[in-house]
Amino acid sequence: MGIPAFRHIRNGEFYYSYNPCYPFSEESACINVAICQIYKDESASFILGYNSQVTWSISADGKVTLIYSTDDRQTIVNLVCSQELDQLIINGEYEHNHYNLTLSSKCACWNQC
Repeated sequence: MGIPAFRHIRNGEFYYSYNPCYPFSEESACINVAICQIYKDESASFILGYNSQVTWSISADGKVTLIYSTDDRQTIVNLVCSQELDQLIINGEYEHNHYNLTLSSKCACWNQC
């Protein structure tokens, strides 16, 4: 079990943690997860995705997305090939319990990691 590659990235009332490669545990509710959402006062946390339950897709223009699903939530992670510093952007909740994130990394490039 690992640690989040991106830990406590703030967006509004929440912190988000993410590791696309290995499951991690954080707070009481987020055990062996890929993505965890935590209230900024740490009063509650929510699982937004598991590494074992992810699919991916490639659009016609070559954009790659990872789609994580739980029983009641879905998270889309847009992968952006970048040779700059790795960065996770929390785009937000685009409809109830549906989240959108963007991961910019050299590891999002074909054969770069």
